Amino acid sequence: MLIALVLALQFDSLTIARRPSATVDPSRALGLTIDGHEKGDTKRIFTPATLDSIRGAGFHVVSARLRAELGGQVWHWNPVGRWSDAVHRRGYWVSSDTLGAPIDASFGFRLPRRGNTFDQANNDGYSRIADGDTSTFWKSNPYLSRAQWVVLDLARHAAVRSVQITWGQPRATRYRLEAHVGDVDPARFTDAGYWIPFTPGMTARAVRIHLLASNAMRTVDWRDGVGFAIREVSVRDTRGRELVKRGTTNQTQTPVYVSSTDPWHRAEDEDPHSEQPGVDRLAALGLGRSLMYPIGVLYDTPANVAALVRYVRRRALPVSEFEMGEEPEQQYVDPADFAALYRLMADSLRAAAPGVVLGGPSVVSGSASGDPDEFPSRWMKRLIPLLRPGDLQFFTFEWYAFDDVCHPVAPLVAGHERTLRTALGLLERAGIPRTIPWMIAEYGFSPHASHAEIDLEGAITNTEAVATFLEFGGARAYFYGPEPADVMPERGCTAGNLMLFQADSEGGVGARVPAYHAARLLAREWMQPEGAHELYPVASSAAALHAFAAKRPDGHWSLLVINRSSTEAVTVALDARWREALQYSKAQYEWGGERPSRDLPPVRLRVRGTLTFPPLSISVLHDAP
Repeated sequence: MLIALVLALQFDSLTIARRPSATVDPSRALGLTIDGHEKGDTKRIFTPATLDSIRGAGFHVVSARLRAELGGQVWHWNPVGRWSDAVHRRGYWVSSDTLGAPIDASFGFRLPRRGNTFDQANNDGYSRIADGDTSTFWKSNPYLSRAQWVVLDLARHAAVRSVQITWGQPRATRYRLEAHVGDVDPARFTDAGYWIPFTPGMTARAVRIHLLASNAMRTVDWRDGVGFAIREVSVRDTRGRELVKRGTTNQTQTPVYVSSTDPWHRAEDEDPHSEQPGVDRLAALGLGRSLMYPIGVLYDTPANVAALVRYVRRRALPVSEFEMGEEPEQQYVDPADFAALYRLMADSLRAAAPGVVLGGPSVVSGSASGDPDEFPSRWMKRLIPLLRPGDLQFFTFEWYAFDDVCHPVAPLVAGHERTLRTALGLLERAGIPRTIPWMIAEYGFSPHASHAEIDLEGAITNTEAVATFLEFGGARAYFYGPEPADVMPERGCTAGNLMLFQADSEGGVGARVPAYHAARLLAREWMQPEGAHELYPVASSAAALHAFAAKRPDGHWSLLVINRSSTEAVTVALDARWREALQYSKAQYEWGGERPSRDLPPVRLRVRGTLTFPPLSISVLHDAP
């Protein structure tokens, strides 16, 4: 259907396409995420008043994130369970699937056999390969039978004379030493041609130990006796000087990267600072009609994930899908290793609960300063052929539009649509089937603190990301940061946070920031709460405007119009059918340094033939008041 909008020579124009590009039900498409918090914060944050405020934004479904896995930790999704070595309270953990008291909080346990110096969460751990303690060691994941590797980044180019390995048990019976002479890029550790054979005296920036075979040992638990273990590595230059720095923080040791880590741990390894809301607690919050729940892949066991899905079914919790993994490519996992673990967990889950819906793996697809990172799509291109039909029933990725928060914001916002569409094209060309649902598991302006996140630029980017993705045919998008939060500095050039609300002194809802009002405009004004909405692309004669049309279940039309320019107001001549508009811009919101100095809801306007869209504004037009 074509809706003709009257053109006036002195005004810009919008033209709605004849045919819809997608059909969307907001009750299944618009979601929010809940992540881990400081220990004890779950009860403090999610008060009845705060929950009412979050519900007011209009989200309908919830995704739980797996911060424990990002932090290189084993997840006890139920604090009640059993150890493989119950006497010593250590080994491999299986949470209980028996119905008891509702699970209010769940916890992560640090890995005493950790190999990576860095992680993607609190980043407060360190590698046991370069800690200077030969009583500790790294060990690979016992569920992986293929070759593994260890990389030491020497931080500078040096003439390397020797590499000495202090083995743990099981030790490698066959391995090879390799080196890289260029700049270190962890994203390319598994690329062919990145490494060359090591020869004494060569100049290298990084050393890799490629572990090919090991001496399997007889142990009480078979998992202790397979894989590879290393206690320390020494790298010396041609003058005999040690090139490996040792320490028990990630700032004092030579950076170490490993292909996998053993999930063996002890009761004493519980993270004392963090928790995640328990599955029962999440369901009881009442923030959505369904829940996408995470499954640990990198540091979990088949028995533990099977117990989780059994528990969910026995409790009859509203879990619609299980998401396998979170940012595995950001942890530099080889796609072949991830595929092996993914298939193992999938088999265990299906045996425990036939018909379970599985997908993932929540790769991060964003941009540094306007050009999408191709690494996630390259990683997925290698992963897809390794999964079996039916393993990937939906695909998830994270969209944090910009990584460089010190870059000027205006050109980023102006080019955001191109950046997102380029990223979607890269993922599509990687071979991810369009026949399965695509979901944005988290979205926001940046993974780093940015003032844009608490101002109009972030709200516009969020709105454009969701509308563009749904128009593309995406199934669902989850907003990250619904809880009240504090504004914080991060990279020295800006301060902000991913949030709907600035926290007050008690941690409750203080001020609403533009992301909240933008979410309401999208979910409660452009769309109705539920039902099939046909989305129609809209062509604009003004480059600053990006518009989306929706034919709603009640038969009425609505038009979402974003002005991405920070300086240019645009006036458009409109057909008489458009009767009213809601508009949100700098006239409603201004940041005052520590809190908003002006924080008003969108203004409601009568439309009389023309409408001006202010700079950095979000507007929704209705065809009837």
